Amino acid sequence: MNKKFSQALKDHVLIFDGAMGTEIYKRHVFVNVCFDNLCVSAPDMIEDIYQQYYDAGADVLTTNSFGANRETLKKFGLSKDVVKINHAAASLARKVADSDENRQVYVAGSIGPLIWEEQHSSSCDQDIIAILTVQAKALIDGGADFIIFESLTSRRDLELSTLVMNNLPDVEYVLSFRLNKDLTSTIGEEPIDEILAPFEAESVKNLVAWGINCSSGPESMLNFVGKVINRIELPLIVQPNAGLPRKVGGRS
Repeated sequence: MNKKFSQALKDHVLIFDGAMGTEIYKRHVFVNVCFDNLCVSAPDMIEDIYQQYYDAGADVLTTNSFGANRETLKKFGLSKDVVKINHAAASLARKVADSDENRQVYVAGSIGPLIWEEQHSSSCDQDIIAILTVQAKALIDGGADFIIFESLTSRRDLELSTLVMNNLPDVEYVLSFRLNKDLTSTIGEEPIDEILAPFEAESVKNLVAWGINCSSGPESMLNFVGKVINRIELPLIVQPNAGLPRKVGGRS
């Protein structure tokens, strides 16, 4: 079974796994710990999370690598471990995904947005592309079938992601953005029309799907899907969070 992810998307609905961070937190790991590095420091825990999503019927396992880029890892003194962490994140997921030769499960290499405090300049853009390219290559080398850029907030995020993937010309990828509460723009306050504006065809030849993730829960996101589904030609991957807390019986 070696159908490409893009072909599987065209053939039938695929079910992704769920959140990684909340599953790690449930296992009593506090938020001051580098969750991405657990792929190296606590591989059994991460593999168990992958396995539980696999057992629940997921068609896609997403790597525990959302913040595993050089700049984010630097905060934990782990900037030199980018390749090791991403490779481990993907190889652990690959091990679980390949556990049944009669079932095809895909591994999505997760890359989160890289936030810079400096002024956005062309040289800064090149730095971002270089940093994320290292992460993407390590995920693919570790066994990811495709790359998913998650929680993107701006058109600039999307464009830089396409430039990263120009360095991996044979790898499929997904661009997934995060919406604000009213679902009219991204959390970076950029209108949806701008986010979904056409790219030059050559620059996105391996873009296989759009995605929306997080936001304010399944119900509101479903309403958004109805508004945009006829405006895009590619498949749409929808990954809502569980919603925002509500007061029930005086408790959140």
